[in-house]
Amino acid sequence: MRCSPCANQPALAEYDNLVRKESVPSQNLDLSDLQWLQASLPVKEGGLGVRRVTSLAPSAFLAPAASTDVLQQQLLLHSPTVATTDTAVSLAKNIWSSAAQNSPLPIGLSAHKQSAWDKPVMASERLELNNSLSNPADQARLLATTSPPVL
Repeated sequence: MRCSPCANQPALAEYDNLVRKESVPSQNLDLSDLQWLQASLPVKEGGLGVRRVTSLAPSAFLAPAASTDVLQQQLLLHSPTVATTDTAVSLAKNIWSSAAQNSPLPIGLSAHKQSAWDKPVMASERLELNNSLSNPADQARLLATTSPPVL
């Protein structure tokens, strides 16, 4: 996922479905789509840490692409026949922007870190989850999973 633009590949959704299908029976659970969305969040965000590759793929590709952007521009500057815009990066940014609900793109050195790309996507998924929970008890449970422990 870091080296190739796979954010839009249908195989990622198939892989996510396989992970869901295989991990749920081992825990003797039948999770709804919303429960699976929560489970796929990192532990510190109230999930089980079983991350979905469909969610991670754009962030995993964009961080290394950003860290090599200056070098790529320098190399391509000397080749007038090669386009200087990487369409794979542009597509990944569009997919990321949609998943991150149009959050601003990470810039500078933070753009070189996958976590800078991943945090807005996680926040968007958590907001989607929170907005989908109509029962106050369910909302309280979600908030409790992310609250710091009381000592």
